[in-house]
Amino acid sequence: MVDHGLVQTKKKIIVLHQGQPDYQPAQSSWKIKDLIISSINSLGYNTTSLFVDEEFKWVDTLQDCKNQEEVVLVFNAADLGLFYNIGFESHIPTILEAVQIPFTGSRGITLANCIDKYNTKILAREEGIPVPTIYLLSKALDNLGTLHYPFILKPRSSYGSKGINIDSVVRYEKELQIQAGKLEQQKELFSAWIVEEYLEEGEYPEITCGFVGNKSRLFLPPIGFEFSGWYDGKPRIRDYASKFSPESGQYGQCAAKSVVLNRQLQERLEYLTNTIADLFEVQDYGRFDFRLRRTDNGLEPCLIDINANPDLNDDASLFFMSKAYGRDYNFLIERIVDAARERYEK
Repeated sequence: MVDHGLVQTKKKIIVLHQGQPDYQPAQSSWKIKDLIISSINSLGYNTTSLFVDEEFKWVDTLQDCKNQEEVVLVFNAADLGLFYNIGFESHIPTILEAVQIPFTGSRGITLANCIDKYNTKILAREEGIPVPTIYLLSKALDNLGTLHYPFILKPRSSYGSKGINIDSVVRYEKELQIQAGKLEQQKELFSAWIVEEYLEEGEYPEITCGFVGNKSRLFLPPIGFEFSGWYDGKPRIRDYASKFSPESGQYGQCAAKSVVLNRQLQERLEYLTNTIADLFEVQDYGRFDFRLRRTDNGLEPCLIDINANPDLNDDASLFFMSKAYGRDYNFLIERIVDAARERYEK
């Protein structure tokens, strides 16, 4: 652990952030910046915030700060992508690497790799990590007679369940054709969408696992998602509306819960979390989502999503795990800072 004693009181951490208090789509990012600054200040560091402006003045500021001895780290809390385009999320740590200034979290190449749901699952499968059966939509439509339903239709590269709704789960060939027809009308490329085996087993069909640290990772208690009666007769999925649309029926109807897992499943999830973090070089902290498949040997967790730059809000899944571990928000931020500093100071 990094010493946070009095010797650190003059050291500075720059909190790189996005969001503006009067810009609705990014208000939470402004809040996250304030939460992180408060936590870092409590550790004995000085902090300064740096906004990712669209004129790239923030890059010039970082260049000026790079050789200042009191600056020890950039806390990368900018997770919305350049110009608020999630496709450019990986560009921000890539710029930090180019400036050659220490920062928290994963490298740009990791974020670029992990946003591609098709490629990550193909690589994970080759390394023995269980994943759902997956096809590019273009390939699935060429082989309709060989598919074993149900599937869920997803954008190939996105976060936050963008593009996913209740109708994304297709149980018959005709339903898949209808959804493909809608995408065609919107002039979407079929190669930009995937169809993934839809899994829904157990009381908590989706489980998410998180960690902080690198060589000695702390595996946080997994959490599951409990679906209310609104989902009766509907697919139990955390779609975009359930997370971000207060006017929708499913908003708030899926609650994170601490789960008690049998020892075999708990150990399997911890093993897979470490294996995935190593394979994709996820640094300092991460969160991975799994769905359960029933096998002759019980429930098997299958990787459905890699969050190499997960939400750091105080109501997000990673913080919920920290609370389940018996620790507060400051603990989570401290462990992230320590993990990043240890990487650069080894």
